[in-house]
Amino acid sequence: MTSPARTELFAGPGDHRARCRAFDWTSVGLGEPASWPAALRTSVALCMDMVTPAAVWVGPERRLVYNEAYAARLEWREAGALGRPGAEVWEDIWEWVREDVEAAFAGESRHHADARVQLARPGGAAETGWFTYSFTPLRGDDGTVFGAFNGFHETTERIRAVQTSAGLLQLALASAGVGTWVLDVASGRVDRSAIHDRIYGYAERIPDWDLERFREHVLPEDRARVDQGMEDSLRTGEVGLEFRIRRVDGSVRWVRIAGEVERDGDEERRMLGIVEDVTERKLDDERRAYLLALNDAIRGMAHPTGVLMASAALLGRHLHASRCHYVEVHQEEGWATIEAEWLRGDVPSARGRYVLADFAGSIERLRRRDEAVVVVDSVRTRETLDAKEREALTRNGIESLIVVPLARGSSIVALLMIADDSPREWSALAPALARQTAERTWSEMERVRAESNAREGEQRLRSVLDTTLDAIYRVNLQTGRFEYFSPAFESVVGLPPERLLEGAAAEAVELVHSEDRERVAEGLSHLHANGSVRLEYRALGTDGGYRWLSNHLALTSDGEGRPLYRDGTVRDITLQKLAEEALRASELRYRSLYENIDEGFAIVDMIFEGDRAVDYRFVDVNPAFERHTGIVDPVGRRARELAPGLEDHWFSTYGEVAKTGRAIRFQAPAESLHRIYDVYAFRLDEDDGHRVAAIFQDISERIHVEEQLRESDRRKDEYLAMLGHELRNPLGAIRYATQLLQQMGAPDATTGRIHEVLHRQAGHMSRIIDGLLDVSRIAQGKLRIEPNVFDLRQVVGWVVAGKQLGLVSKVTLDEVLPERPVWVHADESRIAQVLDNLLANAIKFTPEGEVRVGLRQQGGQAVLEVVDTGVGIRAEMLEHIFEPFHQEAQDIARSNGGLGLGLAFAKGLVEMHEGSIEARSAGRGRGTEIEVRLPLAPSPAVDSDLPPSTVARSILLVEDHPDAAAMLRELLESVGHRVTVVERAADALELLARSVPDLVLCDLGLPAMSGFEFARTWRSGERGGRLPLVAITGYSQREDREESRAAGFDAHVVKPVSLGSLLRVIDEVSPAPS
Repeated sequence: MTSPARTELFAGPGDHRARCRAFDWTSVGLGEPASWPAALRTSVALCMDMVTPAAVWVGPERRLVYNEAYAARLEWREAGALGRPGAEVWEDIWEWVREDVEAAFAGESRHHADARVQLARPGGAAETGWFTYSFTPLRGDDGTVFGAFNGFHETTERIRAVQTSAGLLQLALASAGVGTWVLDVASGRVDRSAIHDRIYGYAERIPDWDLERFREHVLPEDRARVDQGMEDSLRTGEVGLEFRIRRVDGSVRWVRIAGEVERDGDEERRMLGIVEDVTERKLDDERRAYLLALNDAIRGMAHPTGVLMASAALLGRHLHASRCHYVEVHQEEGWATIEAEWLRGDVPSARGRYVLADFAGSIERLRRRDEAVVVVDSVRTRETLDAKEREALTRNGIESLIVVPLARGSSIVALLMIADDSPREWSALAPALARQTAERTWSEMERVRAESNAREGEQRLRSVLDTTLDAIYRVNLQTGRFEYFSPAFESVVGLPPERLLEGAAAEAVELVHSEDRERVAEGLSHLHANGSVRLEYRALGTDGGYRWLSNHLALTSDGEGRPLYRDGTVRDITLQKLAEEALRASELRYRSLYENIDEGFAIVDMIFEGDRAVDYRFVDVNPAFERHTGIVDPVGRRARELAPGLEDHWFSTYGEVAKTGRAIRFQAPAESLHRIYDVYAFRLDEDDGHRVAAIFQDISERIHVEEQLRESDRRKDEYLAMLGHELRNPLGAIRYATQLLQQMGAPDATTGRIHEVLHRQAGHMSRIIDGLLDVSRIAQGKLRIEPNVFDLRQVVGWVVAGKQLGLVSKVTLDEVLPERPVWVHADESRIAQVLDNLLANAIKFTPEGEVRVGLRQQGGQAVLEVVDTGVGIRAEMLEHIFEPFHQEAQDIARSNGGLGLGLAFAKGLVEMHEGSIEARSAGRGRGTEIEVRLPLAPSPAVDSDLPPSTVARSILLVEDHPDAAAMLRELLESVGHRVTVVERAADALELLARSVPDLVLCDLGLPAMSGFEFARTWRSGERGGRLPLVAITGYSQREDREESRAAGFDAHVVKPVSLGSLLRVIDEVSPAPS
């Protein structure tokens, strides 16, 4: 039985309402209509009462409840459609409407006017129709969306009528190449004509077109403007835009669109418009505007460079390039120069010279006319560019370019180049604009050059005539009067202008010296016979004296050969005549010097093969040449002919002088002549530039003497080293003995004094030897310093303390030190030597009185002062006080002893530390002050100084000096070490083969096998790498230390050495035995 509620909801006539009343709505999950929410029942009732197609989509499955008009539109779909999901009913267009349905269920209304829809027919046939439809959300009492109300009506007939009436319009538009388009504002879909798609580059009309596809074709740089124009059209109701598009084939075209917005009330429904390709018009407009601007820019320019700069700037800015260059090409010379350029603000200048070989391929194609204009969108990918061209362009920051040549016959004389620093697609107009710019620019430049040359020629002539010191004139031969004369005429010729204007041409002849008049008359006769003549004569000047004049005269005739004018140039050559006389005298003096100088002198013509000098021919030589070379009559002959074995460096050196013009001073041997020469060579700036002059001297004998002096110096060094070694051996024995006595302790005062004297004098003798050797090292630059940062106060303290032990009672030694550290970067031991030498010197020359040491900081320097009240120094001796082996007075020197090396050594050491030393004295008996200045250093981190170890070791001592060996043995044994002594290296090796000690102390100057050989022999053995070796020797040179290290010694100790220093070395090289 039918529900009353259902009967009431679907009440009314018609088959469709009857079907709704009979339908079992519960079978589709919607329940009985009586239970439907009031909002749903109201919506369905409204739907059923509408005369136009309407439906309610309800529930999660979007099931359909529709009216009779809607049922009629369902046609074959209607069977079984009631209550079914809309996606099944409208399966053929579901993809089209699904977005609108879901939007309505999401609470958003959707409306489409005249939407073009493809409807399916039974059997798969398709039919196109146009519909205006909408989807509106249905909400319950709580505001929740429970369904969507869908209404529509078909507009196909109206649209087809419009299309039929528009057919003729489309035909007219097609013939004009104009495409049409209709944009559905809501969906963004666009219906177009076939011509529309062809404008965008499609051969056939494509299926789909929307706003996004349209925007993809618009060039990125125009896209924002087009977007804004389309947006504005919705407000203004019309659109009109011109912009660039990229067609499917990649080409760029200009298009114009125009259209109007069609509204449905206040809502925009459609936009209807046309599109046309306006590229040619835009290019023509752009070309005309550009050429007008070019003409305006270069019109009236007075200089060719101005034309170039103006046109380059205009073209570069117009094409949005990074640079525009004007290049002059010199094909025969093989190079090109950039003479003028326009640059974007961030681009560096490229002015300069370039090698044409780097661009040979492109230049040759342009020369052969293979390419009228070179257009390169990407340097890195252009196939016609070879690797060399590509590298040269990219090296200069060029990634794309256009090049226009200017040819004269078969040669290219100039290029106009527009370039960018990134790859780019040049517009179709760009090459044409570049070519027209080049042609217009070069034409204008030729005009400007011609006008400029004419102006400059006129100005030069006027300037020459007005400023020349020559007298220039023209005489009318018919009247005998001067028609023109330059301002210099009166001063040169001697006649005032007013006399010339009166026609006194003949009067000028009266000024000629009487002895020269006949010669001048003969010259004038020659003038009329031959048309020109040059005369030199003396003439009376305005000062009453005679001067030498040179008068160049020429006749100007009419067309029939009749003379009309006599033109002349008169020059005062008095100074020239005087100079010629002086030159003759100078040549006599030069020839005398040339023939009498002791040095050899030669002028040669260089002979080249290509760019290489291979020989030279003698042009002139002086008499001393033969004495210095032994070569007779060299003039006109080649060097390789005269000295076949002459080294190549003579030719290359002189060749470089000839090519560069740079003079050179050098020394070189000529083995084939068995000589060595000192040469000064320079180019003579005459002829073809291949002429070279050389002043030289045979220095073979001098070189031989210098080699003998070097050999003598080497032997002296060897002698000093041997002397130091031989002196240090007995000195070492004495020093070891005194240290041993000190270890044992003195039994009485007398023995103590003896020990003190021995100790002090041994130290003094050691310093004398060190000073002697160090002064020699300083003089040869062989002394090395090992700087570190230390407090100078500490060095001063312990040096002063050491000196106080040996003072006599009549001399006092004091120190004045600052409270804060005085940091210096120096060799601590060397600075101690300096102070020790200064104090020794001050104490030695102060029989009684006071010696004071002061230390302070001043202006970034440490200032160390040693002041005494001793004998002083005479003023004339102060400048020599720091020279080796020099003392103030021999009587003082003899009474006080010494070699005079201390101050010389101190000065050398101070200067090696970039410091200074100065001596001051008021004279004899007034004392002396020595001031040392050293650079200050930043404060360092301070390391602790650990005392030497007292652990006993077994030591093998190799020493051939018996006393030194015995004393050193006893000294080492006194502190607990076990010492075995051998005199020869061979004995040491034999002993080591049986038993290996903790370390070896070895002298270097051993008989038979030296200490160096001993170390190398032991180190080459199986156990040689583990035993510490210490060289203890009298050899103290840097070379000795390097050789001992190379031989295998771990340390190098110079005799005499203090026990404390030796023990520290032992600790360093030999770890304490277990």
